[in-house]
Amino acid sequence: MKNYDWSELVSDIISHLHITQSQLAEKCMVTQQTISNWKNGSRKPGVYAQEKVFKLSQQANLTLSNYVEINNWEELDPKDMIRSCLKGLTQEQKKISLHMLLTLSEDFRQQNLNSEA
Repeated sequence: MKNYDWSELVSDIISHLHITQSQLAEKCMVTQQTISNWKNGSRKPGVYAQEKVFKLSQQANLTLSNYVEINNWEELDPKDMIRSCLKGLTQEQKKISLHMLLTLSEDFRQQNLNSEA
């Protein structure tokens, strides 16, 4: 099972859906203090609450892979690695970063082709 940065995910849901901690608590059927504990990282949602949070993240158009905590880079899908690196950037910054990554990848590929010849 993946570990998520619940603090950031909950904060972003509140921000994107323009709701209060109390309103989120009501939607997740928990107390406002529980939401506060999720936000400050002292607690994580239980299984039932996680389902609610995941559904709300979809409503907020949030990409869950952006909130996966990375504990072991070897087990991480390269696409998730890229998403993690781009997290928090503006659309323009993402475009520039992806362009640089593609350029570097092509340069690396060309160097390997030349060294094999």
